[in-house]
Order: sequence, then structure tokens, then C-alpha cells
Amino acid sequence: VLHDLSTWHDALQLESAGPAHEYLIGLYWSLTAMFSGASFVPPQSGPEHILCQLFIILGLLFVSSLISSLAARFVEFLVLKREKTLRKRMVQRYLRQYRID
Repeated sequence: VLHDLSTWHDALQLESAGPAHEYLIGLYWSLTAMFSGASFVPPQSGPEHILCQLFIILGLLFVSSLISSLAARFVEFLVLKREKTLRKRMVQRYLRQYRID
């Protein structure tokens, strides 16, 4: 049964393709495997591979900037909360020190 299986290189009939086209297909596969999981409709030409890779990279940049923005907001919230807690403790210490009720 295993001898019936072919490699992706054979399945895409890349024997006649040039090295640049093979490289684009490999790069496309690695980007989709790393960031989106899989590609169910593979591009058929060099320009399609380039366009798909650009969309994947743009998507990666968008998602990473969104996550970093959310992380920055969260850190800012934690810093503000800590400052508020410190100010509250200072006021409580002042009130206790001068026995103010």
C-alpha cells in the first residue's frame, strides 16, 4: 500500500518546474503549516504562491500586533492597579500614624 503513495514533489509534478518555483512552493507550504495549519486549495503558479505568502505574512503581522497591543494594555492596567494600591497603603499608614479616624 505504501508504494502507491507519492511525495508532494511527485504529486505536484515538479520535475519540470524550475528551482524558483520549487522554492516558492516549499516556502508556501512552510508558512501555511506554521501559521494556519494547512492549505486545502494550494496555489497553482508562482504569482499565486507569492500572493498567498504575502497574505500569510500580513495576517501574521496583524495578529502579532493585536496580541502585543492587548498585552501592553494589560501591563498598563496592572501598573495602574499597583500604583493605586500603593497610594491607598500610604494614606492608611498616614491615618494610623496620626491616629485619624
